[in-house]
Amino acid sequence: MHYRLSNEYEAEWPFWSLESQCPDGDPALPAWLDAEVRAWAEDFNEKFSDESGWATERAAEDHQRRAKELLRRVRRVVESNGDTVELHYWETSRRKGF
Repeated sequence: MHYRLSNEYEAEWPFWSLESQCPDGDPALPAWLDAEVRAWAEDFNEKFSDESGWATERAAEDHQRRAKELLRRVRRVVESNGDTVELHYWETSRRKGF
């Protein structure tokens, strides 16, 4: 299976197949990594505005840095099962003035 790690508004589980959002818990991750992925998605849902993006440059940079680190960790798990995962990071807009 090929997974895409990508945030979407109100999605608590940020994994997608080619066709749709994956069911909660797919791919199966260790509890600690599952919690980190959910925290990353929650951070997006709480702090990213569909109208203005991230409130600060720091928030944008931190979120993207966490995405890359999560991708590295998730890859280790899913690739051991013969699956693949890629990051689709689209939430790059920031409030005007940065």
